[in-house]
Amino acid sequence: MEILANQNEPAGFRQIQQAFDTARQLSCWKPRLVKVGVCRSDGNLAAIGVFHDQRQARLFAIQMGGLGYRQLDESMDDCELTFVPERWTAEQTLPDRLCEPA
Repeated sequence: MEILANQNEPAGFRQIQQAFDTARQLSCWKPRLVKVGVCRSDGNLAAIGVFHDQRQARLFAIQMGGLGYRQLDESMDDCELTFVPERWTAEQTLPDRLCEPA
């Protein structure tokens, strides 16, 4: 997995690199190149990697879910699989009664 030129690392890149390396260690059953991309939280593609088998890419996808990334439905920059960080928005969900003075 390589960082694209003029891009900052996506969040948790060290763990992403480890997941990539682990997935690449799987033996290939049906050799077929699968290009994957990882975006930063702003949606810009920041890193690209290539697997030699769909099985490797599937393991990477599972690991990315565990790292807090989700797979986009559409491809980006010729990547078959593209991952973006989950976006959590803080909302005011406390019930009013918890905010009342004691």
